[in-house]
Amino acid sequence: MSFSKAEKVFASEPAWKAVTDIQDRKDIFRNAQDLMRSTFKKREEEQSRKNKDALMNVLADIPEITFKTTWKEAQYYLSIDPAFKKNKNLLKMNKIDALEAFQNHIYNLEDEHEKDEARKNKELKREERKVRDRYRSLLDKLAAEGLITSLTYWSEVFATISKHSCFEEMLKQTKISPLDIFKCYVSELKESYDKDKSVIKRILEKANFTIEIDTDFETVKDLVMGDEKGQKTNLSNVKMFFTSQKLRAEKRKQHALKKEEKRIRKLENSFHRMLSSIIGEIDDKVAYEDVVEKISSEEVFNEVESDEQRQQFFNSYIVKLTTSCGHNHSKQKESKKIKNKKLLKYQQLTDTDDSDGDEKRMGSDRKRPFQNGSPISSDDDEEEPVPEKKEKLEVTDEDLSEGEIRD
Repeated sequence: MSFSKAEKVFASEPAWKAVTDIQDRKDIFRNAQDLMRSTFKKREEEQSRKNKDALMNVLADIPEITFKTTWKEAQYYLSIDPAFKKNKNLLKMNKIDALEAFQNHIYNLEDEHEKDEARKNKELKREERKVRDRYRSLLDKLAAEGLITSLTYWSEVFATISKHSCFEEMLKQTKISPLDIFKCYVSELKESYDKDKSVIKRILEKANFTIEIDTDFETVKDLVMGDEKGQKTNLSNVKMFFTSQKLRAEKRKQHALKKEEKRIRKLENSFHRMLSSIIGEIDDKVAYEDVVEKISSEEVFNEVESDEQRQQFFNSYIVKLTTSCGHNHSKQKESKKIKNKKLLKYQQLTDTDDSDGDEKRMGSDRKRPFQNGSPISSDDDEEEPVPEKKEKLEVTDEDLSEGEIRD
């Protein structure tokens, strides 16, 4: 309402007349207008707040409305809700206020959903951690039993691990697998073993103790655990160190045996060459005592440790000669048979050529590309030389020994 209109409406009112000054009336009128606007605005804001709260309560009671529900879907659910239809204030509610109330309700639902998901994830992580702890406890148990070491492969223990329930539970986890934990565990064991290994070696060196093939584990264990630093080492690492050192001792022994065998073979070959150069070829009727005087002054003879070993080398030399002689006789017999067969074949071919007529011989001569007649010599008295077989080179034991792989 404007001041001029108020002047006409309130002109007969005593309160209006009491203010004689026009400017004062205008000021009082404007102040009254401001007060009424403020009061009306507060009343509207209060009603809007009540309507929003009431609408949010109605939305909360509708189970079909979730954090994914759209405003269009919510309007449909409100249109069929009896509580909403009975509330006249909600029916007259400003659309902007209704949309704002819906947005606030969706925000609340989203917060509840996020909190619920966070709680579920926390529970899931807690359960997965419990499963991992049970799985690591299983690995600790197998390591204590000696089934898992820093050198163990997954394929070696898979059959044992897969029988336990914690393995199946580990398969349900998405971020880490049983194999991943096993690899980390073996890596930790390797780091632990490397540290304990240096401690154990220092203890044994200090005690001037060496692990041999016949060394007992309890002896090494007592020696390590008797030291202050050795008490902090893992017993499984001590066991693994003991096993590795014992294997090394066995390899050293095998290497020494191979080296000794190689030396004896070399000495035997030298002894054979000495017999061959001094005595030459002999048969099995000759005894060792018959030749010992001839070879006793030789250097190789004195290099052999015992007379029993010299006699053994002599016997092997006789066997070697006998075997070689048998092979040569068989080769000569085979060569003689082949030569006789070829001579017989050449004789048959020559007899056939002599029985043919002159015309046939002339015709055959024209067909043959050879200038001197038959490729087989026409001279019956001339024999075609039989090619001799090359003798196979005999490989001695010394050559074999030199070709062996050296350790």
